[in-house]
Amino acid sequence: MLKVLSLRNFAIIDRLEISLSGGLTCLTGETGAGKSILADAVGALLGGPGGRQQTGKPGAESERSGEESAVEGIFDVSGMPEVMALLEEKGLPSGDELAIRRIISPRGRAYVNGSLASVSTLQEIGERLADIHGQHDHQSLLKADRQLKLLDDFCTASGLYSAYIDKYRELAELKNNLSGLEAGRLERGQRLDMLLFQRDEIDKAALSASEEDELKSERTRLMHADRLRALSGDVLVWLKDSESPALAAVGEAKKALREMHGLAGSLEETLKLIEGAEVSVSEACSAVRDFERTLEADPERLSVVEERLDVISRLKKKYGETIEDVLAYREGIEEELRVLSGREEDLGSLKARISEAEAALLELGRKLSGKRKAGAGEFGERVRSELSELGMERAQFKVEFYPQERPSLHGMEKAEFLFSANPGEGVKPLAKIASGGELSRVMLALKVILSDADNVPTLIFDEVDAGIGGKTAVAVGRKLKEAAMNRQVLAITHLPQIASQAGEHFVVEKNTDGRSTKVSIRRLRKDERVREVARMLGGDESKAASAHAAELVKRGGGVV
Repeated sequence: MLKVLSLRNFAIIDRLEISLSGGLTCLTGETGAGKSILADAVGALLGGPGGRQQTGKPGAESERSGEESAVEGIFDVSGMPEVMALLEEKGLPSGDELAIRRIISPRGRAYVNGSLASVSTLQEIGERLADIHGQHDHQSLLKADRQLKLLDDFCTASGLYSAYIDKYRELAELKNNLSGLEAGRLERGQRLDMLLFQRDEIDKAALSASEEDELKSERTRLMHADRLRALSGDVLVWLKDSESPALAAVGEAKKALREMHGLAGSLEETLKLIEGAEVSVSEACSAVRDFERTLEADPERLSVVEERLDVISRLKKKYGETIEDVLAYREGIEEELRVLSGREEDLGSLKARISEAEAALLELGRKLSGKRKAGAGEFGERVRSELSELGMERAQFKVEFYPQERPSLHGMEKAEFLFSANPGEGVKPLAKIASGGELSRVMLALKVILSDADNVPTLIFDEVDAGIGGKTAVAVGRKLKEAAMNRQVLAITHLPQIASQAGEHFVVEKNTDGRSTKVSIRRLRKDERVREVARMLGGDESKAASAHAAELVKRGGGVV
């Protein structure tokens, strides 16, 4: 529950701090005193809009004179494990007390237990801490999705609906993925055809990494075979076949060196060099002769070599600078073909998953429908009973279902609350016939009924008692007090019958000195409370009015 609320420069409030307790607390004051600013402040604290300006327009940031606005609240969250778990999930400090501070400015900031937090995080936390019903919030009862949510809460079907909506979103995502895959199917087919052509073209060439150099060398020999044969003959003549061939000269030199070595005994190394030269020249002659035998003009073979080199050149222009690059590109083709083939398999798998998700969604939808319809009768009876206690003894209320052919975001059906305030009138949609006061009482009746299912510890009612009075106002006050038996209820009201039921009573006052306007709030003492109730009764300060006020407070449970 909310223990402390502090405001600074918020709307027409300079500074304000109040301590709150459990049970029913009422806030009253003259019309226009600024009572609703407190509800706005709590709403801002829990991630809502930044409040209202002095003009009363909601949603505007509550800065004044260029100063930052600040709202701070301290909540008791002991015994609320879901809040502790959420704080831990968000990486925020946790404990039995939760302090939220929000700075409202163009660059607003929010802090949870001293750590910076986003407004969306405040909203997630806030929906677990407080439920605020403003002067026009009962209009939410006119929305079909809100009506279904209230019915689900009563039927304890919220968990089943959560499972349904998770499956609904999963199915929507699967269908989006399928649309994306099918949209790219033609493009993938074209890509697949091109890759298969490229792979076949490279495979048909049967490339090897070293063949290009070998082919170029062979082409050179074939193109210059005659010249190479002539040069080979010249080499052999000079080495072996001339009148003074090199090989014969080296042999004669070797003989002379042997004789010199025999006589001098110091030319062994020189002799080895000459002997090695003789062997080298002999081997060179053999190599040249063998090379000469390979030389043959072969136009047909040259044409084959040229064609092969042309194939290699074309593939290099298309797929890489070298044969190695072309072969690497071929490997890449294989990988992409595996991916594209896998996508076709994914398409089939995705369709199977969609069928499974559709079946599961239908099953959840049927279970949800069954639970809703099973609880709708009791729900209507409970609402009628509560409305009777709120002065609408002859009111009728029921839930009408409208089945849908396909599952929607809200289930397998739409639902509508049907209502009649007066006997003899047939039930019609709540949105068409209920007045503001009647809607307020329907909202209050629902809150009382759902108090066990709804574990939000703080309820704030901002003048939801509009359009009622007399005995009905007394009944509404009692219902608010009943709703506050196991939680904190803050009621901003203009009715003395409701204020007299409160365990704590605060008055909001607006003062002006002609230059500025300030709002203050204070807890009323016993005697002050009677005077305030007397003022609310009509402003008469007579003994009779005071006695009436004292009696109301006494009957409401207050001490006079």
